[in-house]
Amino acid sequence: MPLINQLFRFMFDYSTGSGEEKVQNQAALVASISALLSETSLRERTVQELWALSWDKPIWAYQKASSGAVVVSRCIDNNVFANPHQVPRNTPNNVGLLRGLRDPETKLIRINGLG
Repeated sequence: MPLINQLFRFMFDYSTGSGEEKVQNQAALVASISALLSETSLRERTVQELWALSWDKPIWAYQKASSGAVVVSRCIDNNVFANPHQVPRNTPNNVGLLRGLRDPETKLIRINGLG
């Protein structure tokens, strides 16, 4: 059952009643939703985790997969985009890191925007 359906089911099951019963039902609702969310992948992520999941996305945009794969592998092997606080700036030498891509200068600008 999709997550949103489970949330609505919990709301329906626990949010009825009057007075003290309703307060107890609302507390049960919050506890149930908290338990459900703790069992899913919905959680806060660190800056480093978000960066690891997103830095390569501009490389793949409007790009052949074979070209993107070569550049991403090269960047990973050379630890180029490992730290979101030390992203190479848009200089001719750094644009060379993305050689083989369509419009590498724009891609580096976009990666810097993510950083």
